[in-house]
Amino acid sequence: HAELCFLERFGSWQLDEGKQYRLTCYINWSPCPNCAQILVEFLGENRHVSLRIFAARIYKKSDGYKNIYTKPYTYEDGLRKLRDAGAQLAIMTRDELQYCWDTFVDNQGQPFRPCPIQEEHIRTASQELENILGRTLMDATTFKDNFSHRRARRTYLCYQVEVWEGDAWAPVEELYGFLCNQIPLLPPCAQGLRHAELCFLDRVPFWNLEEGRQYRLTCYISWSPCPDCAQRLVEFLGNNNHMRLRIFAARIYTFVSGHEDGLRQLWDAGAQLTIMTRNDLQHCWDTFVDNQGDPFEPCPIQVEHIGTESQELENILRNQGN
Repeated sequence: HAELCFLERFGSWQLDEGKQYRLTCYINWSPCPNCAQILVEFLGENRHVSLRIFAARIYKKSDGYKNIYTKPYTYEDGLRKLRDAGAQLAIMTRDELQYCWDTFVDNQGQPFRPCPIQEEHIRTASQELENILGRTLMDATTFKDNFSHRRARRTYLCYQVEVWEGDAWAPVEELYGFLCNQIPLLPPCAQGLRHAELCFLDRVPFWNLEEGRQYRLTCYISWSPCPDCAQRLVEFLGNNNHMRLRIFAARIYTFVSGHEDGLRQLWDAGAQLTIMTRNDLQHCWDTFVDNQGDPFEPCPIQVEHIGTESQELENILRNQGN
């Protein structure tokens, strides 16, 4: 694809990593899901580069991996991943088309004349892209199935970011949302799930949180972290002293040996760990769920489940010597 040919050419430019560069691409189709993932990885590996993509049309064929755990990645997923990685995405307006005509086209001195329906196409495609990139909410059934006593297969994670201002925590505008465990689009990990906690950590570097300020990251997660993810979160906290972490879990992940040690290590690293209460569930319902105005109604045994899981977590964190 053209995006990959562009990245191959970028490698030969040897841009100085001590400077900041902005790459602008005018492309006749927006990136497919696989190319979007490669561009996300490119941005992660090249912090001295920012990316703007102006597309003439939206590529709507979805390519991806699928197994019993998850649906395929869609073209919408790919574009949202690019947005989260800091890329600027827009539909080409008449001004961009004119610029390309003047800059890249052997126009023989002829003026640029868009077709009669070009303006309507630009408006329609721009609205569609805005709808894709607009902050989506979790389906109500998905929330009820995963943030409950049921042993759901997937892991969902809702997050929000706050910054310390004056004498209180204040929400950082736009830094909230939800995600779930995902299948990597590229080898060598294409056969396994990437856990939700790692998908969350993938996003954090793109937020450019200032080291001179204090931030609090709050995660509401359907399963507590497994031992491997707990270790990665411990390392993250060790490398980012300007960030605090709170984890509210709907259930304790007990399927792997060592899950208790992982949670204790997270606790020792300064993370706040607790089981989601009804108030936490209500907050998620109000903030992250497309609830259609319906009230949150937990299942009858939810209160008992919360009490049992809370006691189990307390026992785990208390038994440091076991």
